[in-house]
Amino acid sequence: MFSARPVSLYNVLVVKEAFSLLTKKILNFGAVHVEEKLSLVNLEGLSSFESKSLLSRLDSIALRVESQGKLLGLSLEKLEKTEVDPFLQFPDDGLDFEKGISALEDRIKNWEHLITNTAMLLEEKKDFIFLHEQISWVFSLLIHSGIESLYELDDTFLAWEFGNIPKDNIAALQHALAEVPFSMEYVNISRNRCALFIVTLPQYRKNLTSALHAAGFIPVELPKISATSMLSDFEEDMEFALWEARDEIAQVRQQLKELAIEYYPMLGGMLKLVRMYQHVLNSLAQVKATDSAIALNVWVLDENAVDFENLIASSFKNLAFYERKKAEETGVEYKDIPAKFNVPKMFKPFFSIVKMFGYPSYDEINPVIFVFINMVVMFGIMFADVGHGFVLLLIGLILLKKTIDIAAIFIPLGISSIFFGFIFGSIFGIEGIVHPIWTLPLENPIAVIALAIGIGVIDLTVAILLNLILSIKRKDRETFLLGQWGIFGLLSYIFMLFFFMPVMQELKWLKLILFLSVLFAPVVIETIKEKRHGRPIDISMIIFHPFETFLSLFSNTISYVRIAAFTFNHAALMMVVFVLADMISLGGRLSIIKIAILILGNVFVIGLETVLSSIQCLRLNYYEFFTKFYQGRGRKFEALKWV
Repeated sequence: MFSARPVSLYNVLVVKEAFSLLTKKILNFGAVHVEEKLSLVNLEGLSSFESKSLLSRLDSIALRVESQGKLLGLSLEKLEKTEVDPFLQFPDDGLDFEKGISALEDRIKNWEHLITNTAMLLEEKKDFIFLHEQISWVFSLLIHSGIESLYELDDTFLAWEFGNIPKDNIAALQHALAEVPFSMEYVNISRNRCALFIVTLPQYRKNLTSALHAAGFIPVELPKISATSMLSDFEEDMEFALWEARDEIAQVRQQLKELAIEYYPMLGGMLKLVRMYQHVLNSLAQVKATDSAIALNVWVLDENAVDFENLIASSFKNLAFYERKKAEETGVEYKDIPAKFNVPKMFKPFFSIVKMFGYPSYDEINPVIFVFINMVVMFGIMFADVGHGFVLLLIGLILLKKTIDIAAIFIPLGISSIFFGFIFGSIFGIEGIVHPIWTLPLENPIAVIALAIGIGVIDLTVAILLNLILSIKRKDRETFLLGQWGIFGLLSYIFMLFFFMPVMQELKWLKLILFLSVLFAPVVIETIKEKRHGRPIDISMIIFHPFETFLSLFSNTISYVRIAAFTFNHAALMMVVFVLADMISLGGRLSIIKIAILILGNVFVIGLETVLSSIQCLRLNYYEFFTKFYQGRGRKFEALKWV
């Protein structure tokens, strides 16, 4: 749990004809991390594996699949949830990228023809109805106005226009024609537009045309019918055509629904395969090739090394060769070696907190257990209340039932809050129901502050000790002896703590010795460091660097007082809730109102304090604890497998 599982680097050389089979074998093996960032192959005559053009084609296929899904009413999110078995898509002789991608392109091309044509037919029918509903409306308007034929709309006597216009521009059109005699009718035909018929005198035609153009008017051409034909007869024909078009739209929509049912698993399956291809090709970014062979670097956990070697030997015989090096022998920086840690299930939510800061390097100590202890203890003290802790515990259990893994973090935090609630004697902010095992925070603030500082002292001491362990592990004597958080830092911290202890007030001579030791010892240490590296001695660094260490340790320790501050804050907020409930309920006569205020107040405090206490716990872990020993610049070991 504390250290990464050992890994080895394999340099694998395979003949080109067997590469597709090797790729499939690695995918099936599911325990190989293909090196995709570092170029570790140093053989002459090698060039990069051609994957850019293949990835570009895959991007195009993904967009086409998404486009066809939209036409069928299938969202990208829904398509990605489709289940597909990738093993059924490939023959036993391997994973051929070129053939596989070409097959996907041919398949989507065939689907596009049917789906796109059906969707286009639907849009054509919609456009037909949109247009003819406007014409039907204007014919009905003219008939009800006493106009029986288009002859009566002769341009000699009237200037008129018919079409559609944005709804929001109707008022602007009326304003533009304020000095022109006109009459108009309009009706909503869509969410944003309305059909418009407007009439004015012939001499105002230019004014009308200009105003309509400015208002975003789109003219609609009326059908070419005889000027003497009766509009009422044509209106009946229009109604029949609209009825037929609506019936056809219903049929086309049903066709699209049936196509969606039929093609959903196929489109979703294709998208899954595209994502899998992309994943594999991206992982092969550092693969090198010649005319006859392909070279790649893979990381394998030592526990799987024998099985991997047997796989190469049994499947490829003389077609593939490998060279194995332990991670420590590769010359690769530890931060670039993929790391995998065994994290117990109960600690996994807290490992997410570690990863938010940064993934542990291969040679680093995984601090998850210390984060767990810190979070549980600090949060419990800041959120010390039996009732509130029980609510958090209940929330964690409910969310965990719904398979929300991160919710598991609420369970230990809730238990800790219940524990410290008994320590401080608080249940839903009421003090006195249970006798405090230790003390009431607001009655004995000095003791609570001392507790917070004590936690800080332990935390910082552990952090410095972890840095010393890391220095030994890395065989870094200089950091161990002379580093800011090495032996010098630990001794300085111990001296500083002794310096402020009450017993030192009686031993003034010892206090003076300690003071001179911590003042001049760093000067000697810094001088040695400067000489070891052959640089000129920088007096300013020698003087101020030790003081920076002391100030940092002092401020880091004092920073833990925030634990006590939020303990007081929690108690004070609940006091405010009770005072507010008494004030609003007029001394307690309106008990229902008082109960409501108390419930709402508790809910508010639980929500606010959960967020604030969590933030403070993260801050103390990240800025006070981690900065002494943890960098979090590592890479996660991610085995290449079917996705």
